[in-house]
Amino acid sequence: YSNGDLYEGFFQDGQRFGHGCYQSGRHNRASCTSIYVGEWNFNVRDGYGVQDDTLKGEGSTLCLSVKFCLEDFVTIVFLFVFFLLTQGFGLMISDDNTMYEGDFMGTTHLSGKGTLTLPTGDKMEGAFNGSLNTGLKINGTFHKSVTSPDSDRRQSQHSSTKSKYFGRLCVSADNKWADIFSHASAALGLNQTKGQSGNATEKAWEIVAITVSAGRKALKADPTLILSCNTKHSEPESDFFSVPQAFDAVQHPLGQLMEFVGEVFRASYVGVGAHPRLLPHAVMEARSYVKRIYTIVRILFPALPADGGPKYVYPAEPVVVKEASEKSSGPQHGVSVVTGHHDLDGDDPNMFVLTAAGLIYPILLPKIYPPLFDLYALYNERSDDRYWERVTKLNRQSDMGLMAYLGVEQRFWLMDDMLKQGPSLKLSTVKDVCYAEAVDTLQQLSTAFSPIEKLKVIEQTFNEITKIVSESLAGDVMWCMDDLFPIFQFVVVRAKLQHLGAEIHLVEDLMEAHLEHGEFGIMLTTLKACYFQIQNEKMPH
Repeated sequence: YSNGDLYEGFFQDGQRFGHGCYQSGRHNRASCTSIYVGEWNFNVRDGYGVQDDTLKGEGSTLCLSVKFCLEDFVTIVFLFVFFLLTQGFGLMISDDNTMYEGDFMGTTHLSGKGTLTLPTGDKMEGAFNGSLNTGLKINGTFHKSVTSPDSDRRQSQHSSTKSKYFGRLCVSADNKWADIFSHASAALGLNQTKGQSGNATEKAWEIVAITVSAGRKALKADPTLILSCNTKHSEPESDFFSVPQAFDAVQHPLGQLMEFVGEVFRASYVGVGAHPRLLPHAVMEARSYVKRIYTIVRILFPALPADGGPKYVYPAEPVVVKEASEKSSGPQHGVSVVTGHHDLDGDDPNMFVLTAAGLIYPILLPKIYPPLFDLYALYNERSDDRYWERVTKLNRQSDMGLMAYLGVEQRFWLMDDMLKQGPSLKLSTVKDVCYAEAVDTLQQLSTAFSPIEKLKVIEQTFNEITKIVSESLAGDVMWCMDDLFPIFQFVVVRAKLQHLGAEIHLVEDLMEAHLEHGEFGIMLTTLKACYFQIQNEKMPH
C-alpha cells in the first residue's frame, strides 16, 4: 500500500478475504510495527487471528482471539465485539507469570472486579483501576500464599498456579485457522464435487497435474522434488510413500498448505507467545493439524484408513531402512519416515504400520519444531536445570569412577577399550571411551523431529549397548534390567543432553497410543527413569 503497509494473502473481488497477513507501521523500527495474521472478510478482520502490537492492542471483529505483544510482554486472550474491545471479562498473563482475571476497559486497562495473582502465588481480590505499566489502584483483600520459601515459590508458578478460565476464553484447536484448510480443499477442487468420492479424487489429481506442471515450467524445478502426476489413485497402497514429495514442492497444494501451517504456528508461539502456559494449546493445535491435513491428503488417497489407522501395508518394492546412526541431522523423507515404523512384532521387515500421525508428523514437525520445542524447554526449565547441574558434575569423573558410582557390574566395564588408550595412562583417568558409539547415537535424540524418530534413536542406543557388550564378552548377552539400567544411565550421563526432560515430555505428548505398551514404551520409560534418578540420587563427593 502507498503508506508502506503490506498484505500477503487471499483476495476476493479485490478485497482481503480468507487467510492473510497484514503488516503496518515502519518495519525497520520494531516499536512501530503491528502484524496481524488471520482471517478476513471483505477487508475486515473476521474470525480467528493473532496480532502482535508493540504499542497498543487494537481490537477486531466478533470471535477474534488476539495475542498482543506489548512493552511489558503481556499475553492476553479476549473475545472482541463490534470491532473494538470496550469492556468485558478477560485473562491476562505477564511474562513474569503475574496473572489477572477479571474486568477490563480497553486492552490493558484493568477496570472492575478481578483477581491479581503474583508470581509468588500471593493474590489480591477486589476492585481494580489502572494498568500494570502506569500504576494500579486496588480496593480489596490481600491473600498470602502458604507455600515454601520465596525462591521456590517463584520458580514453580507456571505449573502450580492455574486459572479456571485458562483455555475457556480461547478458540478450540479444531476451529483455529479454518480458512487455511478451506483454501487447501478448494485448491484441490473439493468445492466443485460432492463428497470425497472417486470424482473428487480424479478432479484433485487433474488439478495437481496442472498446478505442478505450471510451477515446474515457471521455476524450472527439479522434477524429482515434485510429486509425480501419473500416480494411479486406484492402487493407493503402492503410492502412500510418495506423499512427502508433495509437501516438499511449494507448487503443490499440499506444499502450500504446509507452508501456511508453519507460518501461523510461528506467529502464535514465537516471541511473546513463547510462554510455558501456552504449551498445552500448542500441543492441541499440532494434533489438530495432523487430523485436518490428513483429511485433505485423503482427497488424493481415499484408500487411506478413514480413522487414521493403524493399518499394516507393504511397499510396492522391498526397501532398505536406514538405522538411526545413519540418519542425517535433517528429516529423512523416505519409507521409514512416511509410515512411521516397522511391524512391531518384527516378523516381516518389509511391513509398515500406517497411521495418520506417522504419516504427517515427520512432515509437519520440522516446520513447527523450533517454537514447539522452545515451549517444552520453558515448561521443563526447572527440572532440566537441576538435571543439567548434576550431569555436569557427574561428567567430571573418569569412566571407571562413573561406572562404579552408577553400580555397573565390573564385567561390563570394557577394560580392553580402556587399555587401548595406552600403557602410560592410568585406568582411573580414562574418560569418554567406554560405550562411545552408544553415546553418539543417543546424542542424535536432539536432532530428530518426530516421536517415532526419537524412539528409534533410543532403540538404536540400546542396540549399540548390546552390540558393544556382546563383542566384549565374545558372546550373546541376555539382559536383565538390573544389569542394563546402570549401563544405560552411564550412556545418558555421557550423552549430555541439556534438555532431556523436554525431549521426554514431547515424545510422551505426541507418541501414538499403539506404541505406548510395546518395546518403544518400555525404552522410553527406562530413559525417563534415568532422568529422574539422576536428579534425585545422592551425588558423589
